[in-house]
Amino acid sequence: MNVDVLAIAAHPDDVEITCGGFMIRMADLGYTTGVLDLTRGEMGTKGTPEARLQEAEAAGRIMGLAVRENAGLPDSRLAVTDQARELVARYIRRLRPRLVVIPPGQQRHPDHNAAGEIAYAGLWAAGLKAFPVDGEAHRPERILYATSFHDRRPSFYVDVSDQFERKLKAVAAYESQFGKGWRGIYAPDQDLMEYMTFWARAYGSRCGVKYAESYALRESLRIDDPLAELRIKSI
Repeated sequence: MNVDVLAIAAHPDDVEITCGGFMIRMADLGYTTGVLDLTRGEMGTKGTPEARLQEAEAAGRIMGLAVRENAGLPDSRLAVTDQARELVARYIRRLRPRLVVIPPGQQRHPDHNAAGEIAYAGLWAAGLKAFPVDGEAHRPERILYATSFHDRRPSFYVDVSDQFERKLKAVAAYESQFGKGWRGIYAPDQDLMEYMTFWARAYGSRCGVKYAESYALRESLRIDDPLAELRIKSI
């Protein structure tokens, strides 16, 4: 199955937390959406790989995904290797996404940093006609970096006000990770739902909506008519 939008991340639940609202919004707009989890999260302290895969399927239904794949790369040992690059390239050629969302660098978790590097390397390789994996060469039209909760300056915000409650439900589907008795994130052990809500409100306040997520581009934008195309108010 081909998809319009594909999100790539290190572990099941990463997409839900970082860009779940965007993925739900794109599905609401009629686009075909998918997720590629690079690992099964088998090194996690809580839950089992089998439970996390079941939770990922449940979360995918909440987000309205058309497809969810798992590359089966080793958790806590992600790195840009020939195997990892080839696996991602194979998925890209099969799914043929128009837009891909990947993690930014400079994160706390080494796997999250590696996931962004692996994703980009695989996307690049997938577009090389001579690259030795099955399928016709393909590269997406756009790559976005999911920058929510990070210091990187966003290029733009996406209004997820109508999708935010479903985003929280998708994250809550990971009962083994975030259910009763789960440990909070970072010091001083913050509640994840409150943490996500705080930042979504903060991003929303910057662009005049209730809840938003932040995204970055590597490229500069071309704007031909700033009055018609720039939806900003400078002062």
